[in-house]
Amino acid sequence: MLAEIKQFELDDRLQLVKSLGIALIRSKPRRAALKLQFLNFSWEQLAVTDNASVFMDVSAVLVEFAIKNMKQQSVNNFISEIFKRFRDFVKVGEDEEMYQKLEHLIIKVMLTAKNFSELIGLDNFMSLLNYFSANIKFRLCEVMLDYFS
Repeated sequence: MLAEIKQFELDDRLQLVKSLGIALIRSKPRRAALKLQFLNFSWEQLAVTDNASVFMDVSAVLVEFAIKNMKQQSVNNFISEIFKRFRDFVKVGEDEEMYQKLEHLIIKVMLTAKNFSELIGLDNFMSLLNYFSANIKFRLCEVMLDYFS
């Protein structure tokens, strides 16, 4: 199935990856190899896009999939790669839409994490907060503490 997705244009492939990711989140695949294959294929597709908005939308789905299906170190590496691409797409404080998408991704990670320890253990996740102004960072930390208390 993944090989057939390669036949489409890049934006269409990414929309298919996003839809498939949502479906796989709802019905967890049992085979570890399938999970890893999907995540590797998806990242391969995502890594070549120049569309920042699509990148962040698909990343939010893939992060949720990774948290629910992969080990913490894999998730941490994945968040690190997203963070690197985010820095390529935006300069600090200049793109409001991208910051909203990053905020959405952060909240999705918070809501998907099993517990506070897992969330804090994601080193690269915590560094994403540094991209926000003090008041937004404070609000996100407040949401995180409220959610896990």
